[in-house]
Amino acid sequence: IQVDELIAQAEFPSISEDNIQSVTWTSGESTVTLVKEETESEPAEDSSSDSSADTSSDSSEEETTTVWKVDGQTVSEDNTTFISLMAQLSELAFSDCYDYHKQAQTRTDCGLDTPVGVLTVVYTDGDEEKTMTLTLGALAEGGESYYAMLDDDPIIYLIPSNEIGSLFSMTVDNLTAVEETEEETDAAIRAVEELAR
Repeated sequence: IQVDELIAQAEFPSISEDNIQSVTWTSGESTVTLVKEETESEPAEDSSSDSSADTSSDSSEEETTTVWKVDGQTVSEDNTTFISLMAQLSELAFSDCYDYHKQAQTRTDCGLDTPVGVLTVVYTDGDEEKTMTLTLGALAEGGESYYAMLDDDPIIYLIPSNEIGSLFSMTVDNLTAVEETEEETDAAIRAVEELAR
């Protein structure tokens, strides 16, 4: 039995679009923060006429509208960058433990002192608000994984690059891009063809 097989591999918290409150991605000089805003709206029908109504049933009729915003701009629910980001965040997992010796030089060699990116997710766990921080270092040999550290855990892990690709696409432009419908694309093609004639 190898020693690294005996070390418990760190596990990511259970996060999804439902319990994530914000996602911040810092890479180089750029920082992008995606924030969930929830607003409760009154039911459409006027329930104030029935003063004997139980208040608990009134509150259950309130609708909660969730909107994600980046840089003050609303992110569309069908934005492909947003969809893939949420999907990947809910399935984060390390593929392997790379180093458990906790030596500073190894951190430096793996690029974790000058990370290519730092992901910070604020999420709720029951009634408690928690924060998860994933630090990504250099690409590991072979280019299929990044060296990574989770929160304050000094152990260095490997995380597959194809499972975190959406982080590198997390820009304000990508998150606010409006996806063209097929009809709009066809119309644009027809317009270009007309100009070419």
